[in-house]
This record gives sequence, C-alpha cells and structure tokens, in this order.
Amino acid sequence: MKKIICFILLAIHCLFTYTLVYGQVDIDSYGKMTIAAQTQDWESALRAKVATGDSYAFTMWTPGLGDVSFFHASGYLYCRLGGYFGSDSTMKQNITPIESALNIIKGLNGVRYQFRPASEREQQEYDTISGHGYRFGFVAQEVEEVLPEVVKTMPDGKKSMTYTDIIAILVEAMKQQQSEIDRMREVLIEHGLMENDE
Repeated sequence: MKKIICFILLAIHCLFTYTLVYGQVDIDSYGKMTIAAQTQDWESALRAKVATGDSYAFTMWTPGLGDVSFFHASGYLYCRLGGYFGSDSTMKQNITPIESALNIIKGLNGVRYQFRPASEREQQEYDTISGHGYRFGFVAQEVEEVLPEVVKTMPDGKKSMTYTDIIAILVEAMKQQQSEIDRMREVLIEHGLMENDE
C-alpha cells in the first residue's frame, strides 16, 4: 500500500512539474525559446548558474539589485542592431557637469593589446575572428587611478570597466578644447595675426 501511495505521489509530482515547466518555457522548431512566466519575480522565471573554466555566472535576477542582466564570462557579447542603455532623466539624480574633462582624458593611456586566452579554444577564436585578437582600450588598474567611478572589481578579483561612460568625458573634453582654440583665434584676430574668415 505504501508503495502505491508513493508511486501516486511521484506521478502527481512529475505531472505537476512537467505542466509547470511546459507552461513557462516554449521552444519552437527553429530553436527560439520563449519564457512566458506568470511569476512574482525574475528569479522564478529564469535563473541559471554556469561554472566552467571560461564562465562564472549568468542570471536575470540578483537579490538586492532586482531585475538585471549580469554576465560574467569569457567571450563576446554580440548584437547585430546595437544596444541601448537606460538614460532617461527620470532615472537619474544628483546630475552635475563633468569638471576638468580635458585633464581626465590627459591622464588616460590608450593601449593596443591582446587578451591572454583562458584556453586553447579561446586562442583559436581570437586568431580566427579578429586577426590575432588585437584590441584597443585601457588597462583598468591605470584607469582606476584617474577615474575610479568607471572601474569595478569582479568576484574573482579581476578589474573590469565600463567604456561607455568615457564617451561623455570625451565630449566635454572636446568642447573645452574647442573653447580654448576659439579664444586663441580671437586673440590672433585682435592682434592682426589672423584674418576673420567668418
């Protein structure tokens, strides 16, 4: 009798689990996966941890941060049409102008480099995809000394940085530089050393 009850409970559990998963995840004949989750939070909708030699974690929900995408992995993030980041004024507070943008840019050192491959497979990808894997960028430890706001220390202790934040500093630095050029031009025109061609 106990065996029959256990079998019935196991069958109900399997049926319930299958129904729950089938109701939330749909994979069509092209391999497209749709998650139609009727849940209170993203943790119930999708959460997967991957621990390999090249990757640490992928998650769509993080306690304390809420609904976010977090990728900590070796490899490329590719999007054919480009990416957008939240930048609406209603999402921001304590907005202030960037001070001394030109001095900040002067303190940064752009470098040409290769990533140190984590595996032989990764080395082959660098050689095949991007011509020996040469890239242009910065060294995070050097940037941190000048601009600590754009550098983070990852769970494995390695440094990472956001490149997009530097764009705003570059814009302000160019504006500052152009203002200085315009002032010098005015002085040269005033002293008759340059013609006003406007």
